[in-house]
Parts: sequence; C-alpha cells; structure tokens
Amino acid sequence: MAGWRPVMISYGLLGLVVAGILGIVLRNHPEQHPRCNRVERLLISASRPVGTPSPYGKVGGVPWGPMLKNWSLWCVNIENFGANIGWAFLLTWFPRYLFEVHKVPIVERGLMTSIPLFVGWFGVLGGGKLTDCLVPWVGLRWGRRERGWLQR
Repeated sequence: MAGWRPVMISYGLLGLVVAGILGIVLRNHPEQHPRCNRVERLLISASRPVGTPSPYGKVGGVPWGPMLKNWSLWCVNIENFGANIGWAFLLTWFPRYLFEVHKVPIVERGLMTSIPLFVGWFGVLGGGKLTDCLVPWVGLRWGRRERGWLQR
C-alpha cells in the first residue's frame, strides 16, 4: 500500500488511542477521577474561593448584548479576520500565483510558501516573550501596544 492512505490510517489509529487515553484520564471535575481519594476531594472543595458558584450548577447563557457592544472584541475580531485571510492566501493562492505568473519550480515554490508560515510560527511562540522584553524599554503602553489602544 503506497500513497496517502497508510498515513491517514496511522493518524486515525493514533487519534483513537489518544482519545481512549484521554477518556480514561480526564474528567469534567477533578474530584471525579478514580484515583482521587476522599482527602483530595475535601481539599478541592475547600480551596474554592468564597462566592464561587458550584461547578455542578447550570451554565448561564451567552452574554450577547455586552459582547456585541464591546469595542475591544470587535477590533480583535476584525484583526483576526484579516490575519486569517492572509494565512488562507499563503496556503492556497500563493503557490498557484508563483507557478502561473512567475513559473517557479515546485521545490522553490514550496520553500517560498513555507517561509512565511515558519516566521509566523516563531512569531506566535516568541511574541509574548518579545513584548515582555519591550515593556521595560518602551513602557507598558507601547510594549503591549495591541492592548494599549484597544482599552479606552
């Protein structure tokens, strides 16, 4: 068997194994875990902050009104929309553009398409540390600029 099928079968089987392990280990509440003893259950219950609702109560509804009126939420969603359009272009249309317009061979085209993805990956992983390093130099407002202008 050659091609993509063995890879998909192995990923599917690995996914089933991971789902089985998570089904055994994880619970909705820590005190429901089979290896959690009575003392641990009491400790979990006692450590909840005063005024915290019971985790066994009914979940409230979605606060649509405050969410739709929140300026920061609108700005973040617009920014995410633009960023995702950019990533979708890089993954779908950019390789085709490089081939049809510039006749870039497939190996170079793959490299040119993957560079922005890897740079973005490092940006996601290192962005928080970078802003932490910038705060002492340029201040909190400029070091974390996205939050500074969104919170009026």
